Amino acid sequence: MVFELAYYVMLYVIGLLALAPRLDAIALAWLAVLGVARYIGMDPGGQNVVPAYLMPFVMANIPFAAGLLLPRLVQRRMHPLHLLVMAGALFFVGSAGALLTREITSLSAVLVIGAAASFTTRGEFATTDFASRTLGKLGDFSYALYLCHVPIIVLLYRNAALADPWLFWFLAIGLAVVACIPLGMIDVALYGRLKRFVDGLDARVAHVTAGAYLVLFIAVTLSVPYANYRSRLPATAVEWIEQTFPQAGAGPAGQSSDLAGQVDILAWQTGDKLRLAGWAGDRAHPDALVEIAVFADGRLLGLAIRDRQRTDVGRVLGIPAWEDMSVGFSIVVPAPCQPDRPPTVVAFTADHRFAVLPGPASPPASCPG
Repeated sequence: MVFELAYYVMLYVIGLLALAPRLDAIALAWLAVLGVARYIGMDPGGQNVVPAYLMPFVMANIPFAAGLLLPRLVQRRMHPLHLLVMAGALFFVGSAGALLTREITSLSAVLVIGAAASFTTRGEFATTDFASRTLGKLGDFSYALYLCHVPIIVLLYRNAALADPWLFWFLAIGLAVVACIPLGMIDVALYGRLKRFVDGLDARVAHVTAGAYLVLFIAVTLSVPYANYRSRLPATAVEWIEQTFPQAGAGPAGQSSDLAGQVDILAWQTGDKLRLAGWAGDRAHPDALVEIAVFADGRLLGLAIRDRQRTDVGRVLGIPAWEDMSVGFSIVVPAPCQPDRPPTVVAFTADHRFAVLPGPASPPASCPG
């Protein structure tokens, strides 16, 4: 929800500054900035929590920026079928992995929404009252669908042993659509009541409340991301691993047999960056804090906390505690592409134990581009 809230606040600020007539220019400028950020490697990659100053440059913003162009797209009365064909082509290119996968497929989603909106502006596409009401209700419930589809997919993944991926996909989508109907009805009803309440507020009260929320949002935005990046271990533990590991090396001597983990993803990125993702934990003390350090040539490149759930790890290893806690990590570190000399990833603890994590079975053999 971080990006969604930031997006809504941005729209409020645009309206507050009377910049709505320049929405197209803002959207195009934002897309251009995102393109440059991707080219120079400013995009923080696969990290979910980033410092505030990097949020405008995250590639996940592409559908938000492109979505600002939807009013202009509908106004131009482009044929919906043409938009759908372009969306299908972009989706095929993106999903095939031939180009920037997430960026291209997100643009295809914007075109699909534009096509759906364009149907309402063209008289040749007549629909029945039943179809209009049904699709309208589904549109009303779409936000509830957005909120509930992830927990439903996770619950289904945890509790249903389905060998056929297509059956799993249809079941997950079907259950999410069914669940969004009652939730959507509640959501729309609450929205109507809250809107009537806000519309009835005194203008001064509304302005003060909106201003207070804006100040609170900015304060939290500036503080929380940095707090999430700070180590949860004592500073002495971080200093210890930074000084000790380069001397101990990656050999078995001194490594703790209780610490386990794996680097599942090792991906070189443009701009001399490397993305690493995997998991780590202490089998003897499943609840113990474990953090990740990345070294190259005896130099500490970066630190990572475990902030992602990996229920599969706890299930496979038979450690129930790991099914309900975060043991996964993801980090992007500055590192020149050297496929023959990948960095060393180390798990370490507060009581001065460490273990080198093995890398993926098939690391990339070449650099991007």
